[in-house]
Order: sequence, then C-alpha cells, then structure tokens
Amino acid sequence: SGSERAAVGARSRAGDRRVPGGDRQGPAGRERGRALDPGNLAAAFFEGDAYASVAQRARDRGDDPAPAAARAADAYTRGLAANPGVPLLLNGLAMTRTSQAEDAWSRGEAPEPYTALAIAAATQAIVAAPDQAFGYANLGDALARRARWLWLRGGDGVPAITGAIDALV
Repeated sequence: SGSERAAVGARSRAGDRRVPGGDRQGPAGRERGRALDPGNLAAAFFEGDAYASVAQRARDRGDDPAPAAARAADAYTRGLAANPGVPLLLNGLAMTRTSQAEDAWSRGEAPEPYTALAIAAATQAIVAAPDQAFGYANLGDALARRARWLWLRGGDGVPAITGAIDALV
C-alpha cells in the first residue's frame, strides 16, 4: 500500500548520513513512535535499528559508538519485554551485542560480557524460529568472534569455533 511504501522510504532516509540531520531525525522519530505506543513491535524494532545504524556510522567515522549502541540494545530489550520471543527483536539484539563486544575488544576491554549476551539472544532467536537462518548466523558470528578473541589472548578458541561451525551447519 501507499502508506507501507512511505514507511519504507522514511526508514531508508531516517538516519541516512546523506540527509542533513538524518542521524538525529531517524532515532528521534522512532522514539516518538514508541512514546505513542510503547508495546508496538515495529516501533521497538525500528528504534533499535535506527540507533544501531547511528552506532555503525560512528564506528565508520572513528567516533565512539557506545552511546548509540546502548540505546539500540535498550530499544530491542524494551521491545522484547512487551513482545517476548520475537525473532526480529532477538536477532537485532544479538547483532547489537556482537557489535558492542567488538567495540569493547577494540578499546582493550573484555568482550565476553557482550558476547555472552549476543549468544543468549541468538540462541533464543533460534528457539523462537528454528526455520529462520538469522539466529544461526548471529550465533555463529558471536561464537567465531569469541574464538578469535580467545586465541588472540593465548587461549583455546577451538571449542568456540567448533560451536560456530555447528551453529551454521
């Protein structure tokens, strides 16, 4: 329908760095949507997605992505509180937590707290939707990164990489 096309068009422009003010307008609009209907699944997902995009652009520019990534995780978590077990929200949360783990590693901090949260969210997504590939891909990604970090610290990454392979096969 026309309103669906408008919503998709607005999503593609909101937070777009080519649109002046897009980094501010996209998330702000999503927050207004949540305020109007706090339990709305789409509002929670799109707010999380908008902040995840802002965090990625911050990474790309060499800026601190932590504030936007935390807001993305909060949006997905709030959405899950109102809509438990929704794979879309669980996968968004898993990807955000994996990005936060990578950010922590880049800062010289332990990535494990975020990695554990990413693995938990991806595992829940698999339970909720075993026929969808997204949860498996997110689980494999988190486990592969865990294996890399363990190996780089002189540990044994084999169990984690075996888990990643098992998740994807």
